[in-house]
Amino acid sequence: MSQKEEYKRLKLLRETRAKEYNEFTRGGIVSILQRLIGFLTDKPSDGISLYVSSAKSDSSYTNGKSITLGMPDMFYDLRYGVLDWGSILKALLAHESQHINSSSFKELEKIQEDYAAYMVPRGLSKATAMDVAKTMLNILEDGRIENIIVHKLPGFRIPLLLLNSEIRRMGGLDEAAKTPGQEYCDFHNQILSYTKTGRHLPNIAVYAGSRLETEFRAIQRYIDAAVVAVTAKDCANLCRKLLWQISDYILELLKSKEAQDKASEMTPSDEFTTDSECEYNPAPSPGSSGDSSEGSSSSDKKGRGDKDESADSENGNGGTPEPNDGEGSGSKKGEGDESKPGGEKSKGSKGGGDSSSSKDGKGEGRDKSSNGNRLPERLLTDRSEDWTDDFSETGPEGYLPLTITPEEMARLRQGVSDEMEMEDKELKPSASTRSMEKIEEMYAGERDRIFEESFPAVTTSPLPPEILNPARQLEKKLEKVLHQKHTEQRGRRHGALDVRSMYRSRLRDPHVFYKKGSPIKADMAAFILMDNSGSMASVGATIEDLMFSKSVLSRVAAAQIEYALRNLAALKISLFDVSCGKVRHATLKQFDEKTNGTRLYNSVNSVGVGCGNKDGYSIRVATKELSARRESLKVLLILSDGLPSDYNGGPRAGVEDVRNAVKEARRRGIIVIPIMFGDARFRAQSVEDFTYMYESFISCNPIDISEEFQKLFYNLVKKS
Repeated sequence: MSQKEEYKRLKLLRETRAKEYNEFTRGGIVSILQRLIGFLTDKPSDGISLYVSSAKSDSSYTNGKSITLGMPDMFYDLRYGVLDWGSILKALLAHESQHINSSSFKELEKIQEDYAAYMVPRGLSKATAMDVAKTMLNILEDGRIENIIVHKLPGFRIPLLLLNSEIRRMGGLDEAAKTPGQEYCDFHNQILSYTKTGRHLPNIAVYAGSRLETEFRAIQRYIDAAVVAVTAKDCANLCRKLLWQISDYILELLKSKEAQDKASEMTPSDEFTTDSECEYNPAPSPGSSGDSSEGSSSSDKKGRGDKDESADSENGNGGTPEPNDGEGSGSKKGEGDESKPGGEKSKGSKGGGDSSSSKDGKGEGRDKSSNGNRLPERLLTDRSEDWTDDFSETGPEGYLPLTITPEEMARLRQGVSDEMEMEDKELKPSASTRSMEKIEEMYAGERDRIFEESFPAVTTSPLPPEILNPARQLEKKLEKVLHQKHTEQRGRRHGALDVRSMYRSRLRDPHVFYKKGSPIKADMAAFILMDNSGSMASVGATIEDLMFSKSVLSRVAAAQIEYALRNLAALKISLFDVSCGKVRHATLKQFDEKTNGTRLYNSVNSVGVGCGNKDGYSIRVATKELSARRESLKVLLILSDGLPSDYNGGPRAGVEDVRNAVKEARRRGIIVIPIMFGDARFRAQSVEDFTYMYESFISCNPIDISEEFQKLFYNLVKKS
């Protein structure tokens, strides 16, 4: 099967398995991954939001505050199941988390500007030059951060190897390129494959003896050194050397507009935009020369007239292992006289030499040097002892196998299975563990009295700006109130030193310390109980010629509260209705569950409305759960657009039941806040019944519910 046919096949499989994948990513795997963030970044698990894209997207990226994961095409192959998806998502999460820990966006921006300044005078457009620089540094930095991961957490080696071996396979070649633009793509994929796995592309033999092989061998040692570079700056410096080395080749490949468009297509979007580097590659072992050790000792190199290794310590590489720039670089000295940064001269890449100091250029280029100096281990590279690449190159001894054994795959799958099973037990307790038998007995004469709680899985898409911005504003308001309530405490015998009280030490007063206040969190448990009966599907408002149902409007409004309170209070959210002879609660969030995004907003398209409603029953269920909470302030918020309907005695029996259920909740110290929403006519007709059921309530038009929500919760937090 050709490469193009394989891409088409996988695209079709993505569409075919989209539903299966979307259902998987709505389950417990997201919670597992969210908790893993804290382990990978040493930041609170809920300090970085996680979004797992639907099957429509395959992109993964981070801005330091959130991480988005997308599944690559090749894992929709039928060889891979949902447990394999879990392993790949873990590998992608580790990769993006390490960008936060170890990468520098400033270095990425700087190398783009530097390369554009160098290449534009030589005839390459600025946009294309920046694309090439961005692509190359992104590849090298990916290899570097994955090497950091497997040094730090060896358990991630197999998931990353699974991911990278498929990336390598997908770049496999059918034939040598017939256009410069396609040759650039093949060159890009060869660098990506070698950086990620230490192996050439499958069937790279189609380029044996070609310019592509010559140019790749000229930069092979830069790649080796970049993967083990200590810092992001070291990696960028090595990338500069690589880019200047292949500059003539790039100019030749990207002359045409079509080729430049190809280069733009190969350029990734901003995979990371962070600058909080705090974790580094292990430094070279003591006594290492810091050189790439390409088959000759340091004395041999000096004898050839190459620069002394000590010179590297002065060129800004911070001790990073780096290849020398002497003979055997794959290009002849003196070809190309354009000036480079730092006073270097560009080396044209038209020569026919290779990266090895051996005569035939095969096999010895990555051997251990005679003086024992060598680069730190590249843990993700292939290291099979009798390995031979398509460039007819025999690898050094001691290489780890590139393939993953069936036993290793079985262990990966079992690990994901065990985690998901534990997650299901923890986050989805059955109704029997929270028995509602007493409530069911109260409704023994009713035709609909069996309680059923479900936990629908929803997507993790971020809030759109028009909803996110007011949600953030509300969050800031609530935090401000809580800060005022939890001021620092002074006069303590231990804690932080209060410099304003230092004079007391001269008076031998021991009370010169103060202790910071408690964590900023409201002492409140809130239960949002939302009507999900059939009437909620009716039109609530028309905005810019678009009609929105009451269900959508109420969920969007409540989503802002969910976002604002996600770290400040215990919050449970359930949608209630009566369907299929049961009183149903679709619980989107449990009290102590950590979530990313907002479940209410994301439930709009995945959790539809039911049939009728038995409000009094649902209020009693919520009262029972709130009564068991430890928080001092307990709030039950009920959103409804009509009267209870599913009672044997009709609506009047329902009104009486709701009235009694509300009184019972208030006797238990629960603040009950009903919100009746509908158009002016409906509210005028229903005001008497709502007053009878709830005594006091909020009445608003569906379009105004968001504003009412914000006022309400702001006042509640002030009381907490």
